[in-house]
Amino acid sequence: VDLVDGFILTIDNWNFISAAPIIRMQLDTLLRFIYISKISPKKAEQLINHIIDGKPLNHLKDSKGKKLNDALLREYAEKYFPWVNDVYIQTSKFIHFSERHMFGSVYDINNEKRIAKFAIHKGSYNVQKQDVIEYYDVFITITDAIIIFINTWGAIKRGS
Repeated sequence: VDLVDGFILTIDNWNFISAAPIIRMQLDTLLRFIYISKISPKKAEQLINHIIDGKPLNHLKDSKGKKLNDALLREYAEKYFPWVNDVYIQTSKFIHFSERHMFGSVYDINNEKRIAKFAIHKGSYNVQKQDVIEYYDVFITITDAIIIFINTWGAIKRGS
């Protein structure tokens, strides 16, 4: 709920540099829920306890002996959501310094001289209404999927 609230606050203020990492955090949650939903309830409980104990997920391995890193979790998720890898890559650009950090503040570019003019201001300068719609669509899609996986896993737990 806090990520949803944070996303709405940042995107409604046209603060895309802060909204995009929240999409990535929500996607990370989805990746983990997808994996948890595909393993036995006993293994899922062990994994959740591992996380609750503050231990890194990538110290664990899947049934094939591969480390549970984001790349592997994306492989599992792509079977259900083919767009996962692209969203992960694009939102990672807001986590790790990239051209995306500068995009929101650039107001003029001279490609020939390789000069960019930046503005220091509140919000993102180059964001269009379509960008807002796209961010909302992606965030809602991820959040809906998380809710489905939580409900499914809860039903499995109640049945065991």
